[in-house]
Amino acid sequence: MSKQKQKKLPLHMLKIQHKKMNKETLSISILLIISLLFCAGCNKDPNPFVNHEQDITLVYGIINPKDTVHYVRIQKAFLTEGDAFVMANEEEANIYLDSLTVNVFVTEKNGSTPVYNMDWTLEKVMVHKTDSLGDFYWDGNPYPVFKFDYSFDLNKIEDKVIHLEITNNVSGKKIYASSNMMNSLSVRQPSGVNVEPGSATYQFGMLYTATSSKIEIIPTAYNKSYNVYMTFVYQEYDLSGNFTFDTLLYTFGSVNYDGNPSNMPNNPNNLDIYYNPSAFYTWLTSKIDEDENVIRIPRYFNFYFWSCSPEMYTYLDINSTSSGIIQDRPEYTNLTSSTGSNNVYGLFTCRFSRTAENMLVSPKMSEDLQTHLGKNGDIGKLNFKTSYP
Repeated sequence: MSKQKQKKLPLHMLKIQHKKMNKETLSISILLIISLLFCAGCNKDPNPFVNHEQDITLVYGIINPKDTVHYVRIQKAFLTEGDAFVMANEEEANIYLDSLTVNVFVTEKNGSTPVYNMDWTLEKVMVHKTDSLGDFYWDGNPYPVFKFDYSFDLNKIEDKVIHLEITNNVSGKKIYASSNMMNSLSVRQPSGVNVEPGSATYQFGMLYTATSSKIEIIPTAYNKSYNVYMTFVYQEYDLSGNFTFDTLLYTFGSVNYDGNPSNMPNNPNNLDIYYNPSAFYTWLTSKIDEDENVIRIPRYFNFYFWSCSPEMYTYLDINSTSSGIIQDRPEYTNLTSSTGSNNVYGLFTCRFSRTAENMLVSPKMSEDLQTHLGKNGDIGKLNFKTSYP
């Protein structure tokens, strides 16, 4: 049996401290990959939002053109002298009831008019636990999101800009954001990801004797940071011939692009993520138990490539975990408000994804797994074989 079976990509918890003009602190917690939540600070008014004395808006929306349904979460921050957890359960303190109109539209790079009829008024829907919107944190209470359904033609969004406009129909406050759209993510290595699925060369292997290998990504405009993950899927048979498919998540890492090819001295056309193939074999021994009563057959890999915009990269970088004594974070948001700069926080931007699924484990790697992690393996006795029985 596996020591650790991972089914989903990891989430990242970020925490931002926002300083108010009265030097009291409003703490906003945001859970990303997708998530948004809010905490509390202090103010002499125990419930300023219900009285409409303040209106601080939290916005979170990451548009991936590969998706067919797109969401933006919009809620209120609140200040209270009481119990923040009690306040968090009060609907009027947390959400805008029916006062918002939310629009998203796409324009040319320096334009203001929507192109190709890409102009939407978003629909408000309530999210419950069973809805499983993985991008957003769920604290047990239903919450609203605004959505639009659209399948983007990637050829039509090159050099385009996507805009968000939120109107509070009660106060007249408007919120704006925009981001360059991303429509490609090009990979040179592993070469198998560019092969038609099902063909003989649609495979990937990490040979134990290889000293170093690399993921090669071709940088493109508006893609600031790239992350690469892989799942390794193997089949596990018991003595009766019954089997299960088990999955392990393996992270290759990330690489950033500053837009200047001259800063990539090894290869001005590639961004490289280096990895040690033999380390993967050792890693497997930490994830899978030795068990002489099972036989394991390597089957396939799933590759996941992600890229994000400069805005999202900055947001993640500023709010990454700090090991220093000073834990305060500088404020960052790409949202603006018609009523001031201190009453909207969050992020509206783009990311892009690419997958290569069911890529077969190469025959040579299967042989290496049997040699080094088989019944008499020199690294671990995990009973890997090239075939069953």
